[in-house]
Amino acid sequence: MAKKMRSLLRLLFGRTAFVMLSLLIQVGFFFSCIRWLSGYMVYIYGGMILLTALVMVHILNEKADPSFKIAWLVPVFGTLLYLFVQIQVGTKIIAARLKITEKETAPYLEQEESVRRALKEQDKGMAGLAHYLKDTAGFPVYAGGSAQFFPLGDDMYPVMKEELSKAESFIFMEYFIVEQGGMWDGLLEILEKKAAEGVEVRVMYDGMCSIMLLPHSYPRQLEKKGIRCKMFSPIKPTLSTHQNNRDHRKICVIDGHTAFTGGVNLADEYINRRERFHAALRRQPSGPGKCGRDGVHRYPEPGTTLRPHHDPLSDLGQ
Repeated sequence: MAKKMRSLLRLLFGRTAFVMLSLLIQVGFFFSCIRWLSGYMVYIYGGMILLTALVMVHILNEKADPSFKIAWLVPVFGTLLYLFVQIQVGTKIIAARLKITEKETAPYLEQEESVRRALKEQDKGMAGLAHYLKDTAGFPVYAGGSAQFFPLGDDMYPVMKEELSKAESFIFMEYFIVEQGGMWDGLLEILEKKAAEGVEVRVMYDGMCSIMLLPHSYPRQLEKKGIRCKMFSPIKPTLSTHQNNRDHRKICVIDGHTAFTGGVNLADEYINRRERFHAALRRQPSGPGKCGRDGVHRYPEPGTTLRPHHDPLSDLGQ
C-alpha cells in the first residue's frame, strides 16, 4: 500500500505530471488553432487538396516498401500525418545511429560456410530457415551451442542470479521494464557486488519506466554504485513521434558466453511475487555464437530460434 501511495505521489507531483500537463497544453493549443482558423476553412481545405496531391506524387515515387505507402494515401489526414512524421528530427537521428551500429557489428555476424553446409546436409528445412534469418535479419547460425527453456520467470530467476554471480569480465543488461521490488533488488545486490570487484556492469532500460516505475534520476543513482546506466528515449514534454521509439528488448549478457532473453522483464510480476501475468524465457548459455562484448546497448534482437526439444544444430560440433 505504501509503495502504491509513493508511486501515486510521484505521478502527481513529480516530472511525470509536468510532462503530461505539457502535452495536454500542446494538444489544447492545437485544437484552439483549428477553431480559430475555422472561418478560413474553405481556403485551407483547397490548399490541403493541392498539398495532398503533391505529397501523394512524392510518396508514390519514393523508394520504400509499398505496404508502408498505403497508410499515407488517405486524403488530407494522411498528408498531415505524413508531414508530421517526416519532420521529426529525433526519429531520423535514431535511424542514422542504427545504420552506423549495423555497419559496425556486421563483421561479427558473418556466416561460417562449414556450419551452413553441415546444417544443409543434415536438415534442408532448418538450413532454409537459417538462410532466411541471415538474409532478412542479418543473424548467422552457429554450431556447438545449447539452450535451456524456462516456462516461467520463477524458474529463470534463481539461475540468472547464479550466472550473474559467476561473472568475471562484464555484465550487460537491456530491458523494457525495470521496477524496484524483490526481483530487481535481488539482481541489483549482485550487480553492485560485481561492480565493486571490477566487473564492467552496464544497464539500459526504456524511458517509459520514468513515468511511474523509477525516478528520472535513477541512472545517476546506479552510476554512484559503479554501474554504467542509460535510460533509452526518456519521455519528454513534446508532441513527437520520437516518443514511439521504445526499447522492448529483454537481454542479459554475461562474459560473452551466457545470455538470457525472452519475455521476462525485471519486475515482480514476472516471477509471480505480484499476481498479474505469466511469462516465458529462453536462454542461450554457450557456444561459438556467444554475445559480443560491445554490449547490450548495441545488441540486436536475437535471431536464434530456441526450442525445448532436440535441435540438429547441437550435433554439428565446434
